[in-house]
Amino acid sequence: MSYDLRVATTAAIVAAVLCGPAVAAEDMSIIGTYVQNATCKGDGSDPAAKLVRITETDVHSSFGICTFVKKEHDGHTLAAQMSCNGPGGNILLGDVRFTVRDDKNIDFVDQDNTYKSVLYKCPQTNASRQAPVTASSAR
Repeated sequence: MSYDLRVATTAAIVAAVLCGPAVAAEDMSIIGTYVQNATCKGDGSDPAAKLVRITETDVHSSFGICTFVKKEHDGHTLAAQMSCNGPGGNILLGDVRFTVRDDKNIDFVDQDNTYKSVLYKCPQTNASRQAPVTASSAR
């Protein structure tokens, strides 16, 4: 085997190994629009106070905007440390877990198990019709 072919083969193997975990993480992606504790209709009639929008970097809900500080994937669970802009301008830090169910809905729980919620995923095709969640629109 020539030197160039060995380098190309090695590079392909390294790329496959490095991309493997990223593909696995995408399989359990939590990015999307959800409704707390109720099935999402996705037609724009879901209550704004119950909408939750999760992006790669943050979570928007009626509580406010929470930013991911740290994320760790373990199977179908995403453990995250969050920094939230809470009521009255307070900044709150906390650990939470998002566990993706087989039906693509999410079990959400805080670090102390004091708040639990089921986030029901909105249909992908209709999620764009949902009003964006902001702290002011939910109050």
